[in-house]
Amino acid sequence: MRELAAAHFPYFPVRWLLRDGFESTGFAPAIRAPTLTLAAQNDEIVPAAGTSRLLAAFPPNVATLEVVPGASHNEISSSPRYLEAMRAALGY
Repeated sequence: MRELAAAHFPYFPVRWLLRDGFESTGFAPAIRAPTLTLAAQNDEIVPAAGTSRLLAAFPPNVATLEVVPGASHNEISSSPRYLEAMRAALGY
């Protein structure tokens, strides 16, 4: 999160202002439970490269990626595909 915020707001000292950096990539190697990662196809906030780095940090065969077609960062949860992927991951 700190890197992302710094890229979006280079004129603010966001690395100092954010109390929680949401450093998911650092925690991912220890996760063993099946993990679904959802990404918006047209995400204007989180670049695809960031999602790729996160997925690469997981142990092999732990995380899967579902890209929600046509969705942007703030619209992803409104997409029927998002809900379908969540239900499938949760076994509903």
